[in-house]
Amino acid sequence: MRKIRFNKVSKYFFFNLLIIFLIFFLLEFTLRLSYKITKNKVFETQFQTELRYKKNYEFQLLKKKNNLKIAIFGGSTAAGFATPYSFQEVIKSLSPVDVEVHNFAAPADPFVNYQSKLIELYGDNFDIILIYAGHNEVLTHLYDKSKKLQKPVILENRTPVNYFRAEKDLQKRIKLFSNEMTFIQNIQFYLRYKLVLANLARRLNKKLSTFKNSKTTYDPAFNFFYNYTVLNDKDKINVTMNFKNEILRLSKIYENKKFIISTVLSNNLYPPLYDLTKKNLTKINQATGKLYNDYKKEFNLDDKTRNLLKNTAHLQFMDQINCINQSDIHGCLHHGIGSRKKEKLFYRSLPQINEVISNQLDKEKNIYVVDSAFILKNKMRNIKEHNIYHDYFTDYQHLSTQGQIIVVNEFMKKIFDDNINIQILEDDKCGKIKLKRKSKILTLNDKKSYLNSLEINLNWLNNASQKSRSKIGFDYHINKALKSFKRCK
Repeated sequence: MRKIRFNKVSKYFFFNLLIIFLIFFLLEFTLRLSYKITKNKVFETQFQTELRYKKNYEFQLLKKKNNLKIAIFGGSTAAGFATPYSFQEVIKSLSPVDVEVHNFAAPADPFVNYQSKLIELYGDNFDIILIYAGHNEVLTHLYDKSKKLQKPVILENRTPVNYFRAEKDLQKRIKLFSNEMTFIQNIQFYLRYKLVLANLARRLNKKLSTFKNSKTTYDPAFNFFYNYTVLNDKDKINVTMNFKNEILRLSKIYENKKFIISTVLSNNLYPPLYDLTKKNLTKINQATGKLYNDYKKEFNLDDKTRNLLKNTAHLQFMDQINCINQSDIHGCLHHGIGSRKKEKLFYRSLPQINEVISNQLDKEKNIYVVDSAFILKNKMRNIKEHNIYHDYFTDYQHLSTQGQIIVVNEFMKKIFDDNINIQILEDDKCGKIKLKRKSKILTLNDKKSYLNSLEINLNWLNNASQKSRSKIGFDYHINKALKSFKRCK
């Protein structure tokens, strides 16, 4: 009797399981078909979402014997974040020889301990290693602190920074690149990254979390000044030296490889996030806020205000803006660079890292330096208009197509040991661009990718602007992206 009852329960259970599976299968099939027909990002898998944001989880080296193999390492800019085209497309298409280019760069990846690990593991597969990195090095430092404490580091605006997720993601990429995933891990990866339903569930959960957090009212913006910060000048020295030493270490491991590293372009016309002071916080924050709020084309800096802000990142930034009114951007960028050296939370690359790249690393026999930052600075001779400078960027650190061309142009000159420049033959500012290098011509025409990059750029700008008390720079790039979206749609 019990056996008969057990058989009935088993049949009932497996029948219901089969029904659930069929419903799940039909839903997944419908969603995948919807994506194939509409290409709407609502119906994409997480793997497709990550690719849109320029994070790649696949690496397969083509086993050609005679072609030139090039690898790119860095953060979001090197990955092509918020632009429709990336370094590897241009290099591969305009190369005078047969090349294979793989881009390991990933958004939010620091170089030290993250991208450097990928070079150590996979660098031997390539002839040339291109490095465009520096903006995310603050994260290496914060992740190290978080790991030592075994808890998140809390920034001054109450934002938590935790090493765990970043480290887990890196290990996942390494296992995928190296084909070291176990059967269970492959199933888990497929369920999470290759199913549309899983991505819909993830997005729904994110929206619910955002809604829940929105009820907790607190200002996400950093103040202009603090009496104490989680980062200090000693930390900056450590970050710079760690970057330098990691490049040198890797160049010794692969002495027969050609390392090409570029200085990093940062937008100096954005104000610093915050600085450190021993003065009365209320007084100095109110005075600084008034200066930014009253700003039109110049900052009104009387002797009393200058004394209050003496030796601070904000004063140097304001001096840069006022200097441009009297001179040009080229002659005044040293103020902006000085401001970035002083700011305590450096989301832009530390100027000290560029100094190490341009003045020290090129002394090594297999390290070749390209100074892209110097080239942009020289383009600003006799230029006063902020917009002309801003147009090389999409925000305070990411490059526009115009900015990307500067870097990739210098990379290609070093790769092929020539002095040939990339010419922009056509650019309709809506995704169609025509480039020429010697006899090679590359025509890129992808309006959809361009609109997608604008949307990603706008989301990034809106999130980043919430953390800044001043909207200088943000307003220009947000308005430009909105106008471009409207014009090109």
